[in-house]
Formats: sequence, C-alpha cells, structure tokens
Amino acid sequence: NYAHKYASLSHLVVYIHRFIFSQGDSQSDSQRYAFYNYNTELRILKVVAGDEGVYLCHVTDAGFMKEHVAMTLTVVGAAVTVIPERVATTVTVGQSVTLSASFTGVLHLTSGMVRWTRAGGIPVDTTRFTRFFFTSPYRVSLVCDRVFLNDAGLFRVSLITQEAGGAYTDMYLEVVDPSSLLLTTPDLTLYEGDSAAFQVQISVRPDPLPRDVIWQRDGITLPSHTAKYHVSRDGRRLTVQGITLSDEGEYRCKIADTVFISDSSTLTVKRQLIVRARRTTVYTDLGESVVLRIDLSPAEAYQGSRVLWYREHDILTPDGTRVVSSEGDTVLTINQVVRGDMGLYQAAVTFDGVTRSAEIILRLYSGDGIKVEPVSAEVT
Repeated sequence: NYAHKYASLSHLVVYIHRFIFSQGDSQSDSQRYAFYNYNTELRILKVVAGDEGVYLCHVTDAGFMKEHVAMTLTVVGAAVTVIPERVATTVTVGQSVTLSASFTGVLHLTSGMVRWTRAGGIPVDTTRFTRFFFTSPYRVSLVCDRVFLNDAGLFRVSLITQEAGGAYTDMYLEVVDPSSLLLTTPDLTLYEGDSAAFQVQISVRPDPLPRDVIWQRDGITLPSHTAKYHVSRDGRRLTVQGITLSDEGEYRCKIADTVFISDSSTLTVKRQLIVRARRTTVYTDLGESVVLRIDLSPAEAYQGSRVLWYREHDILTPDGTRVVSSEGDTVLTINQVVRGDMGLYQAAVTFDGVTRSAEIILRLYSGDGIKVEPVSAEVT
C-alpha cells in the first residue's frame, strides 16, 4: 500500500514509527505472542478458542500518517455454542415480539443451516413469524408482529451443520392476557404500619383451584398464610399486614403452570410521621420562661417538615422576643409568662404530604408551689 508513496521499502522502514497488533481491548500474552519482520508478522503459539476474533494492525509513520488493516482468525474445532439474547420474554396479547440468538465457534453459516422449532420439534409457523439472519457476527432473530395466547411456550433455535454437532438453545415466550386476570386494585401509596390489600378478577376457564393462584412481588412468589401475608380462601385477595419500606414493588397474580398472569399494581410505602410532646403537661410561674418541645420521627422530618403552633386552636405567631421558636420550630419558648399564656397548645407538623399534631397543656403553679387548674383566658 505504501509503494506509491515512498521510493523503496527501505525508505518506508526508516519512517515506520511502530506497528501494534490488537484484538479489541485485549492484552497480548507475551508467552504465546511473538512479533517478527519489523512487527509486521504476529505469531500465536498453541491457538485456543479464545483467540478467535478480528485482529487489527495499526501503522503510524514518522509523519503521523496512520493506516490499518483487519484480519479475522477462526479457530476450527472450537466448541459451537448458541447463546440466547433472553432466555424468557414476557409480552401482552397483541404486542410484537423478537427472539434472538448468536453463535460462537462457527466457521461458516448460512440461513439454511438454522432451524426454528416449537415444543415437540414442530416447525415455527412462518406465515406469522419472520426469520432474520445476520453475519459479522452470526446472529438470528424470529419476529412476530402480533402475538396470541397460543404463541406462548418454548422456541428452539438449532444448527443443522456437521461442525455444530446439534448445538441449540431454548427460549421461552410468556404471553399475558390482561382480560383473563384483571388486577382491580389501583396503585397504592401507604404508610409504614398500614395494611395493603390486592384484589384480582379471574375469568380463566376452567376456574383454577385456589392453590394454583399465586401472588408475586417483583417476580418473587409470596407465601399464602403467614403473620404478614394472607391469601383469601378463593385465592383472589392478598393482604399484607404491617407494611414496611421493603414491601414496596409491583404486585401481580398468576395461575401456576399456565401462561395466565395479571397486570401489576405498584405499592409505594412512605415513612410514618410520628409527632410526640416531650411533656404533655407543663407547669410554670408567672414571669418565668417556659419551653414547650415536640419530638419527630423519622429523623428526616426535622429538616423537611413545616411546623405551626396554635394556642386554644388559634394560630400562634412567634414574635422573636417573648415568644420564640427554634430547632426547626419544634421548640417553642415563652418568656415572662403571663396568665393569658395558660391553656392548650398544639403543634401541627406536615412532612411528605402528611400532617400530624401533638398537644401540650400549659398550667400555672400557685404562689406556694402547688399546682392549680388553668383559669379562663379572659382573666388577666
């Protein structure tokens, strides 16, 4: 390729900067790889199946001109394998589906050497399923524009070549019919400690036995009768007691050993907001300072909540001098207490869309330190 650019091969060699052989991003094995003739020849000792692939020779001359050439190495006798793109595929009735597989260790392959069959060796219906064949690398696909319930089941792709030795792989198609199992429960948003209930409407015939009705969360089968999970006698209702954050996910119902599976209902669990008064009754003397405090759970509520204080159900606005709020408004300090400060105080806390409250009663000591009942707010 360089003959027309340089006067002689020796002149080319002078300007060769380096030759690099590479196979993708792999590193050369120094014990099996050897380079000769100004690195223009690569020798691989004791070839193995893993040496198969495309090798690139990159050339850079002193003038930073770059050239490269690709060469493909195929190892004859390497094990032929068929690799599915997905072992199991789930689609809804009426949707399209594509099943694909690739091959390794194949020296030569044509579309006629690939066979698609169903369970029992029955050929795939080519009037509804279209076969595609690709090279570099070898890959095949089976496409159906509109699937029906009876399309569910096993699909096998196999090679009918002598070198393949009967290599094949199995893929499974699961077809969902929402009208057969209809989850009537919408998506739920609940709080820790609540109970969640899911209901399914089954129109499969014959009517399945209750033991064949399976409930799952994120594809994992749930137990039927425990302290946390309870399935009704007919299998059509699932109740989850005392939910926690770990119960979040997609819930669905299916019939065992069939293709029938329902759509899903998503459960979202929010942390329960708890508001507690540090002391529900606080006593003080006139002219003193008094502190009313509430505690929040979870801890995040201290930073992201909104707190409003009320006295006798009227909103209380701290003035920053005599009535002061602090620590995210969870602490209310009243300085120079007067008789009109006595009464019922309420802290209303809003966090993550939930509002909870706690009540504190402020009462007055008598002059000799004896607790007395609060007087009417009109008395001063």
